[in-house]
Amino acid sequence: MMRTPWLAMAVLVAACSSTGPQKVKTPSKAQTADLTHYRTYAQETAQEAPVGFELTSLAPEVDQAMRASVDEELAKRGYVQAPASSADLVVRNASGRRKVILAPAGQTLLVGAPERVATQAELVIDIFDRSSGDQVFHGFAQEEVEPGRVKEKKISHAVSKVLAKVPTSLETAKAPAAFEAQR
Repeated sequence: MMRTPWLAMAVLVAACSSTGPQKVKTPSKAQTADLTHYRTYAQETAQEAPVGFELTSLAPEVDQAMRASVDEELAKRGYVQAPASSADLVVRNASGRRKVILAPAGQTLLVGAPERVATQAELVIDIFDRSSGDQVFHGFAQEEVEPGRVKEKKISHAVSKVLAKVPTSLETAKAPAAFEAQR
């Protein structure tokens, strides 16, 4: 029992030397629209950062990494990229960063750990039905990051987790050759 404060201090030291865990939020299955009848998508970038976050000079690099990861994830699910004017879906990406003050809690508070300032990044993926404009999916990932660095592997992992609830396109799976011939 006496080791608990020392264990908490070790956890705190480890946490201070690395980035925090990734927080991913997507709607429950009941809240996600049925996307299985869509075949195609186009991507666009939101003009503003997510609420409470700021765009950074790294936004173009983050956007490029997000787009590549979205293409990869949606291709795995049978969706095909198409021109914006004819796509079934519009996938809108947004990203931003903010400074946050992390206050110690629990055991770390008891051992006297100080507050610290961290940089938190957020990636948001919204999917809209192009013809109606209705939002059919929303998901985001937040993570503590190192300022001034873009880690494509972390972005890819976040996009993969966010899009995990997007189902396979049944329309493309039914007749991929006929669909490709239409393009």
